[in-house]
Amino acid sequence: MTCGLAAPVITLDCLNEDCAKPILLAAGYEGCPECGHNYEPGQIASVLEEHEKVRVSHHDDPDDVSCACCGNCDGYETVVPLATGMWFCTDCFDIENHVGVCEWCAGYSTHMPEDTFLGGCSQCEGRLGHDKDD
Repeated sequence: MTCGLAAPVITLDCLNEDCAKPILLAAGYEGCPECGHNYEPGQIASVLEEHEKVRVSHHDDPDDVSCACCGNCDGYETVVPLATGMWFCTDCFDIENHVGVCEWCAGYSTHMPEDTFLGGCSQCEGRLGHDKDD
């Protein structure tokens, strides 16, 4: 019986040089089952860059986004653009077709809801949240 669940995983050699065994990771904060080395999203992004899986961004172009927040897991700037044109969260491994910009905080994120000026995004509360504090 199959439940239909499909989740992305990354196969890499453990970054601990004393171990260096091939491992499967299903999220950014996992550990190597062999040596216990703990991973974080920044290390996953570095591995993707080393293997030329991340799209090279041009930092002098304000429209060229090099990272975004994740609307799935609320990760702050954990989403990187892949060379394939997709967007990959190095925390929850969510893969998306695009990122959007919040009309309130101007932050980039996946899973951008409608009317972000009022309701905000995964990283802010929008105008309504701002006004309720007054």
